[in-house]
Amino acid sequence: MSDTENSKEALRFFVTQPQPCSYFTPRESTSLVLDPDIKLSTTLYEELIQYGFRRSGNTLYRPHCATCQDCIASRVRTTDFCPSRNQRRNIKLNQDIRIQLREPCFSDEHFALYCRYLDGQHPEGGMNNPTPESYLKFLTSEGIDTLFIEGRVNNQLILVAVIDCLQQGWSAVYTFYEPQQRHRGLGKYAILWQLEQLKQKQLPWHYLGYWLENHHKMSYKNQYQPFEIYQNEQWTMARS
Repeated sequence: MSDTENSKEALRFFVTQPQPCSYFTPRESTSLVLDPDIKLSTTLYEELIQYGFRRSGNTLYRPHCATCQDCIASRVRTTDFCPSRNQRRNIKLNQDIRIQLREPCFSDEHFALYCRYLDGQHPEGGMNNPTPESYLKFLTSEGIDTLFIEGRVNNQLILVAVIDCLQQGWSAVYTFYEPQQRHRGLGKYAILWQLEQLKQKQLPWHYLGYWLENHHKMSYKNQYQPFEIYQNEQWTMARS
């Protein structure tokens, strides 16, 4: 992990100072982060994601907590994915959604939906009162290929999913949707749509970020099988 295809210099990493954990109170969390002076690229991210790293804005990081290993990197083996009965019902329910791919740039319409989503879904999640600057800083990154997946019904925007495009698959960055359309299960649909696209493209991996088995908002990811997790410096199959 010390060298990359586009640099002969060893990569440098830093450990962040402890801060309140976003998932479990009163735990503290620390992260291992790539030196921010290193120029990001899709090739570099493709390498580090194999070791459990994830992107947030221009930061590549992975959890590095001294007393907790609950945040586990996860991915779906897309070529073998077959939706369950419940997932097929979700796809049928949302078959009226028209999907378009957009470049990663600011849109007033997207930002308004993002604000409604945070107010409706995460009113106390620490991401409230976003600005256009903080929105783009969180979702996009220089040097990494990112796309916005836009979902509309009757020309009304109800869903935006942000992904990073890698040679061997996609990495899910964030999804936000219309809170009044909660009954559609739009977060689930966004993943299912992405898995189908990757299967058609014969790209093997969809990285879903960190799986927290014991957290009610983050334990859902193993519903997408075959599901793999990164533990003890290797990828292994996980139970459903």
